[in-house]
Amino acid sequence: MALSLVDVGTTANDGTGDPLRTAFQTVNTALTALDPFGSNPLTAAELGQLQNIGTSTISATQWGYLGALDQGLTTTSSPTFTKISFTGNPIGGEAKVVADDAVGSWTPPRAGGFAMITPFSSATYPNQAGAAIVYFDSGTSLAIALSSALAGVSTSVDVVTTDLTGTSGTDGKLTISVFGSVLKIENRLGASYTVHVTFL
Repeated sequence: MALSLVDVGTTANDGTGDPLRTAFQTVNTALTALDPFGSNPLTAAELGQLQNIGTSTISATQWGYLGALDQGLTTTSSPTFTKISFTGNPIGGEAKVVADDAVGSWTPPRAGGFAMITPFSSATYPNQAGAAIVYFDSGTSLAIALSSALAGVSTSVDVVTTDLTGTSGTDGKLTISVFGSVLKIENRLGASYTVHVTFL
């Protein structure tokens, strides 16, 4: 409900504002509309959360994320979350630059699951042939499988369960390995790539 304002006239005592009775009726209507808020006030914690939004620091408890305890946030902030956990099921992601004939390594948030790999040679365009979705098991019985669900994707990707050196895979391809409880990606695509890995 929109609240009405008391018409106070143009200048003091000019006789153009609301009569006294009308003015107080407007005030009573506003108080009646606001009364339910008085019977169910915000807790101190809720008020603290509202006061923090967009102006200062939002705590780990307020965000419910794992990582640095507090991050200053504003409406233009881009906070970094290393890992987010949904009822004990952590997901996470990280981008790393992997030079040509070099290896990048990512530590999964758990011993098995899915990972989406997307290499970018620029900030805008991913390398479709080098992109992949893999199932991995980095526990005691190493396993990795490449998804073939996306047509035209992953045509320049191999998967192995051995260590990578930078030149151990096929030239012109990305080789993805699960080895020593980490996910490793060897870049032999012919140029440096920023490789985005998202664990699900």
